[in-house]
Amino acid sequence: MYLGAEKIKKKIEEEKLVENYIHLDTQLKENNFDLTVSSISEIKGKGEVDFSDKERHIPKANPVQPRKKNPEDKYGWWMLPKGNYVAKTNEKLNIPKGTIAILQPRLSLLQSGLNIPLRIITQTKGTEVHFNLAVTTHNGFEIKENARIISTTFIETKGNKGYGGY
Repeated sequence: MYLGAEKIKKKIEEEKLVENYIHLDTQLKENNFDLTVSSISEIKGKGEVDFSDKERHIPKANPVQPRKKNPEDKYGWWMLPKGNYVAKTNEKLNIPKGTIAILQPRLSLLQSGLNIPLRIITQTKGTEVHFNLAVTTHNGFEIKENARIISTTFIETKGNKGYGGY
């Protein structure tokens, strides 16, 4: 069952489903919750993965510093040229057993040439959300600090048996 705004808000207030949000009334939508970006790093080098993870190598990621467009601006912008990045949200998720979170990019990002892969998160506590983003347009993309970029849908799966409660 998809959680609507009323149930999401109740779970945030009573169970801390989402922590560290910026403005509840702005981020809470009819059937989802928007997550905001806190940091972006550019992926450098290559990664490696094997079956046992003994030879796994996560490539280095260099932080991209936001820049203010005007000196009086409160927040800066990440000026991202075409490329691949890893980012983190301000919010932390506390997904209880029997609930899953589906994270997808907001439509305006897709329409502007920014790609964030769909992600499903199961049972977790106090987890910062890391995600990949790819700027695919030759013109690049700009993201303001604390921008809402990921739409999160919560689904209760209680009553189903299986891994992670779903």
